[in-house]
Amino acid sequence: MQKNRPALLAILMMTAALAGCVGEDTSDLDAQIEDLGTQNAELNQTIAERDVAISELEATVSGHESNIAGLEAAIALMEEQRDSLLAQLSDSQDFANQTIALAEAMNETIAGLHAMLWENATLVQQLQSDLVVQQDLVSEWILRAIHNDFSNTDLSGADLSGAELSVADLSGADLSGAHLYGADLSGAYLYGADLSGADLRNADLRGANLNYAELYGADLSGADLSNALLRDARLYLVDLSGADLSGADLGRTYWSSTTCPDGTNSDDNGDTCANNL
Repeated sequence: MQKNRPALLAILMMTAALAGCVGEDTSDLDAQIEDLGTQNAELNQTIAERDVAISELEATVSGHESNIAGLEAAIALMEEQRDSLLAQLSDSQDFANQTIALAEAMNETIAGLHAMLWENATLVQQLQSDLVVQQDLVSEWILRAIHNDFSNTDLSGADLSGAELSVADLSGADLSGAHLYGADLSGAYLYGADLSGADLRNADLRGANLNYAELYGADLSGADLSNALLRDARLYLVDLSGADLSGADLGRTYWSSTTCPDGTNSDDNGDTCANNL
């Protein structure tokens, strides 16, 4: 508005000149000039007020621009922090995924260990049960040993080589395939015992009771069977070579393909070895 002042003055001067040309009565012009002066003053006041308002607005704008610059800087910093946090979050997610995978693997391992623990617990229970059975057997065998009573026991395939079993009760015992090489069975009670396939080489069977014993395929070579009882015993495919059967009771003994003490075969001796001792 300050730039318009010279133009207003020029208008006033031109008006005054025109007034002089028109006539000598200038009262209206003076009034107009006065009005214009008043208006000009008011305009100047308005302009001044506007200038103050503009200055204030410019200061406000400057403050806002400064704030905007600060906010932009803060936004840039926050964006950097955001990007950093996103990168950390990505790393954390990778770590979380790895941790989850590890936890799942550990869960599988734990499940496997629980299964093994259950199997071991079951095995322990079975072993404890077996131990009780074995302890009972030990107790039984201790009693049998004390009383020398092994009747009706299962000793099949047992290694009793050189064992001291004199006067032992082995009636009805299963001694099939047992190893009794050089065992002392003198006076033993072997009534109805199963000695099929047993190794009785050089065994001492003096006075032993072998009535109704099963001796199929047994090896009695070199055994001492003097005064032994062999009534109704089954001597099939038995090797008696070199055995001592002096005084033995061979009544109703069953012979078949048996090698007699003198090396002959019972089949060639009338199905008996009674005369070929």
